[in-house]
Amino acid sequence: MENQASVAVMELEHAIGFSGIPSGLQYHPNGTEYVYPTGGCILIASLSDPHNQVFLRGHDGNISALAMSPSGALLASGQHGSNSDVIVWDYNSRKLLYRFSEHDYGINGEQFNLWNQLMVVLGVAFSHDDRLLCTIGDERDGRLFIWDLATGNIVTTQQKLQTTIHAITWGGFHRDVKRRDTSSYLFATCGARMLSFWVLNPMTGELVSQKVEFGAPVVRDYSCVQFTPDRETLVAGTTSGDFAVVNVKTRRFLHSITATTCGVTSIAVLESGVLVGGGDGDLLYFNHNYVDSARVALVGPVTGLSLSKYSNTSEIQCVAGTKQGNIYQVKLSPTLCQFNSSLICENHFNGVIAIAFASESDRFATLSKDCTVRVWDASDYSVVVAASIHDAGMPTSLAYSLGLVINVLRTNIGLDILLTGWTDGCIRCHSSDTGSFLWSIDNAHTGGVTAVALSNNQRFIVSGGVGGEVRVWDIRKRDMVSHLKEHSMPVTSLALFEDDVHLLSSSRDKSFLCWELRTERRIASHIQRMGGINAVALSRNQSIVLTVGQEKRISFWDLRIETPINIISKAHIDEATCIAVAHTMPLFATGGTDQIVKLWNFDTGALIVDGVGHSGSVCSLAFSPDDRQLVSVGDEGGIFVWNIYTE
Repeated sequence: MENQASVAVMELEHAIGFSGIPSGLQYHPNGTEYVYPTGGCILIASLSDPHNQVFLRGHDGNISALAMSPSGALLASGQHGSNSDVIVWDYNSRKLLYRFSEHDYGINGEQFNLWNQLMVVLGVAFSHDDRLLCTIGDERDGRLFIWDLATGNIVTTQQKLQTTIHAITWGGFHRDVKRRDTSSYLFATCGARMLSFWVLNPMTGELVSQKVEFGAPVVRDYSCVQFTPDRETLVAGTTSGDFAVVNVKTRRFLHSITATTCGVTSIAVLESGVLVGGGDGDLLYFNHNYVDSARVALVGPVTGLSLSKYSNTSEIQCVAGTKQGNIYQVKLSPTLCQFNSSLICENHFNGVIAIAFASESDRFATLSKDCTVRVWDASDYSVVVAASIHDAGMPTSLAYSLGLVINVLRTNIGLDILLTGWTDGCIRCHSSDTGSFLWSIDNAHTGGVTAVALSNNQRFIVSGGVGGEVRVWDIRKRDMVSHLKEHSMPVTSLALFEDDVHLLSSSRDKSFLCWELRTERRIASHIQRMGGINAVALSRNQSIVLTVGQEKRISFWDLRIETPINIISKAHIDEATCIAVAHTMPLFATGGTDQIVKLWNFDTGALIVDGVGHSGSVCSLAFSPDDRQLVSVGDEGGIFVWNIYTE
């Protein structure tokens, strides 16, 4: 068995998560794939096969901007954080082509870290011929760069932009007064009270800007902008809910068309009209006369719209992404003025804090800061059930069970349940069959619930709280049967032995305790020298306890011995946040604020592999019951499924 673990392999098999950033969804010209970011990872996904994913990993922060070149040969992505780099990818080879770090520079001295953590690349866009790339930084950076993609060199830069640019689009070659193409390039930018045209001479680097003339005072903040296919008109959406139509030749404002009530969040221009995505979730089609001809309601503000190259006058195809984490495939018949939309991908839209398997490997549950709990089908990664909880504070903990039998009205009913803990102090129970609310234990912990665990016999719940209390609840009556209080700080993790008699609890007070639940007494106490303990786990034979925490190390404990029997020092560069032990193989995994998932050999303590993909703290880990997969969830909103196998 030790030899088996020594050749264990972990590879990223699937990622769940969609960062609903503006223009963060791209339909590839091949018509079969679409591209989107999950935290700091770029996913190339198939429209027909949910298992077919390719991962591009080169960012160490959340991706803030994404663009695909018109030919589909290149991708560009920019990120948040201290390394606000722009990466250009070769699409066919899936390889990193260039890394541009000019937006990284910021404030020297003591403010460097504070300011750079706030840096963000706001926009990236390719020219019509794939030759040039424009990148823009936020107001702290205040710069615009044009890059030559043949050499990776800077063509020109614009320093100290007067206003923040929110979006950029290229309009082909600049045309002279007779509307003939020149060798210069034309692009447009939009932002706060600003809509501008730019003309670039690529040979000299000369860059000239001209603001749109509105005639009468029109105060608008522009959120998105696109040229029409003939490059004679510019269309720009506003946060006020309308879109402006501008003549490219005269640079003059022509029309303002009212579209939505919650602002225009995305726009796509066709030969036959304009597609508008609204902050209210509506996707609208305006014909060539700018008349609202069709609309469909999606879930969440429509932040991403990307047209298929194969769209025609009879049917327009696109993918649409929303800020609520949903991705749709949309078809529009302009002649019938009718939309047809289908959900192809559903995701959490905020940090995911907990993952749990029940007794089967084909489903798992996740809990997110978006206040939803979801059950996923591991065969196709679709959402089986979703439950949304409102006015409950923030979620903290999760337990998932199959086949629980309780007595309701003197009738035995089998239920699959999801238990969640919340900062409002309540433990809530939902059905994992329907997502419907079943019951709650109100005021379970003053100050908030921090951990929950379900007994193996499914007769009681154990919970931990902010005040350091450990409490046991009868699941049928929802009455408290035990109150155990020795921790002086919040309980961070709970682990039950198979006998359902003994319990481990860890805390930020640097200790973990072993309880005998029948007699309601502590039978062992262990304290580490420095830092709180974030998670505790039992070995497969339940003879060894593993802990991780602020000390950045992994400690192995024998309950009969006061000090650790083994320590893996510097297991993580930063704080270790979670740990999971495999059921059948001598393996365990850890995650930390360093964004790395690590797979370890339990017998030797040797590191087997680092799993790279998360761009936020790894919040929770769980092996599937058959140990074929490890699932990790992160604060960036991603769910990563890792295949575990032996060679």
